[in-house]
Amino acid sequence: MGGFRRGRNGKAFRHSTAPYDPWRTLRDATVSGLGVAYLSTWLAVDDLHSGRLEVVPIPTPTEDVPITALWSRSRDRASKIRVAVDALIEAF
Repeated sequence: MGGFRRGRNGKAFRHSTAPYDPWRTLRDATVSGLGVAYLSTWLAVDDLHSGRLEVVPIPTPTEDVPITALWSRSRDRASKIRVAVDALIEAF
């Protein structure tokens, strides 16, 4: 919840939104039997263990998929970005 003020001498008011998690909503719809969903394991692990959901094997691509990494050449770039890019270069 955040606070807002209108104008220089305006009254303060609060604005809030209902919590919404689209991934949990998708999981709930799938558990309810509304269809198949591509979910992360961490999100569905309890439902998989209980049998409410089951894994549906999908074919994985056998062709190479290009990977592109973009980053700023500025001096202040984080060293962790350079480490991640180096790891990608080494792996692929």
